[in-house]
Amino acid sequence: MRKLLVLLSIFMIFISCEKNKTENFTNFGSTINETKFITPQELIDQKDNLEWREVAVKGKIISVYEHSISLIGLKVNDSTEVNVFSIDNDKPFVFPKEKCIGKQAEIVGIFQIKDGFPKHFENEKADKNNKGKVKTERDEIYKESEKTKEYEHNNKNGKVYIIKATGVNIYGI
Repeated sequence: MRKLLVLLSIFMIFISCEKNKTENFTNFGSTINETKFITPQELIDQKDNLEWREVAVKGKIISVYEHSISLIGLKVNDSTEVNVFSIDNDKPFVFPKEKCIGKQAEIVGIFQIKDGFPKHFENEKADKNNKGKVKTERDEIYKESEKTKEYEHNNKNGKVYIIKATGVNIYGI
């Protein structure tokens, strides 16, 4: 009987710790119900089957970009990330840059594969054409994004992996 009481106490402590752990997050967008999440690597491994479908992904935030949209990047590997931003252009998510990097995130949204960010390519051309000329604000934004070269938006094949999120939970902020 005594062993049963001890075991029951340990079980109750474990359950209460798990409950507190799951409540320590900030939600952006729609509430995320309990679901089975895949990793960013699993998403990329299954990319052909998941494009244009709703996905649930859980991973580590490695970057936050604040250009015309607020965008977070989830690490897939050393040369690839999955970019996440709001599906609702009228109410975009605003991720706090300093607080998000290194945190775990849960994302639910529509997965897409693009051929690169045209904005970056345009800015690259503008930099080459404007040697010695006054830089524009767009050029400065591009220059700022280039400081985060540790992880690229594009995979080596030139593709960009995007989740247009309906809901995001970020733990620890």
